[in-house]
Amino acid sequence: MVRKREDGRWEGRIVVGHKENGEPIFRYVLAKTQKELLAKLHRDMDIYQDAQLTEDSRMTLGEWLDRWMEEYGAVTLRPNTLRSYEQYIRCYVKPYLGGKIVSRVTRLDIQKLYRKLKKEGRVHDHPEYGHELSDSMVLRIHAMLHRCLKDAERDHSSDAAWNKASFDLLYSHKDEIEEELGIPLTWVRADQYKASWISYELKDVSIADEGDWPHMAKFHAEWSDAVCNAVLPYLQNEDELEQRLSEIAGVLREWSVTRQDVKENLAKCNRALTRFTTDQMSEIFPDLPGAPSGWGTKNHYFYEIVNRTGDKIHIQLALSSRNATEDFLEICDRVSSLPFVRPRKDGWKWWTIFRTESVSLSESVDKKEIFEKLDLCMEMVQAFEEELKQALAKM
Repeated sequence: MVRKREDGRWEGRIVVGHKENGEPIFRYVLAKTQKELLAKLHRDMDIYQDAQLTEDSRMTLGEWLDRWMEEYGAVTLRPNTLRSYEQYIRCYVKPYLGGKIVSRVTRLDIQKLYRKLKKEGRVHDHPEYGHELSDSMVLRIHAMLHRCLKDAERDHSSDAAWNKASFDLLYSHKDEIEEELGIPLTWVRADQYKASWISYELKDVSIADEGDWPHMAKFHAEWSDAVCNAVLPYLQNEDELEQRLSEIAGVLREWSVTRQDVKENLAKCNRALTRFTTDQMSEIFPDLPGAPSGWGTKNHYFYEIVNRTGDKIHIQLALSSRNATEDFLEICDRVSSLPFVRPRKDGWKWWTIFRTESVSLSESVDKKEIFEKLDLCMEMVQAFEEELKQALAKM
């Protein structure tokens, strides 16, 4: 239906789903002109072509969380976890996002929530930290929200919300995915659409040029598998494993903050990688102000505590060549010639030049044990730094 309103604007609607009694669910569109309205309607018809929304699609996040606790949590969670989730929902999520339509919760909403919780989320004032909420607690809340939205997808009440949650999960591992692929990707959440996009543009080719077709076909064949292999592990994790990884990540970040000989960069950390620098390595690989690395930082290296499996961790040293100066790359060439350094690829963009041995973790997430294991890895790091310093001094 298309009509011109009394205020001069044009209004139209399309059917996007049906209620339980069979009545249609409409999406209404407004535009200044009839031509603009028809274009918007055609766009929305494409967007909603495969979407059959129900009354549940208008459910608020707070309503969905209540339903989830009753229908899913009570059946699948252990009593202690259930009580923790109830507290997270009541104290941390509902007050800020409980009234928002679940399918319209955006990554920006979630990021704002986490920042607010980190800054003033603690219910009772702490003598040392005030109202700041710990990183580990914010990670637990993140794990709970992800699980709830995942079950929303299984319930078919919020495909859009699940798509966005999946995109956000992958985006939180953007650095690792791009590092594994060796290329920068384009990340488009597209909040106005049901789908999101992760893409890479093949340069200097044209679909109109038959001479480019073999190259394009080879690219699709090779990179389809490569991209799937890079992203699927993050989408296939079990819920219990996700929660464990988040808890371990919180302890790793706490360790990096307490160590006097490391400089943590929490803004560049995620669940799988906790990043920091050291004074010793910063002397070898100096900062390059005004020349942002692949991480968007003036430093072109990071030590990374790798936490991917939940049963072991290690520390590795990664380098980025993006925007690196000739002097910096010359240092990299000298380092590359050393026999105890891991090899690099030709035309490298990311280079892992060193990694410690992996250390195993017990079934329980024990802070003292993890700290001890990290201290052991740090001894290996310091030994490598000293060996590297001495080797470069002799060159």
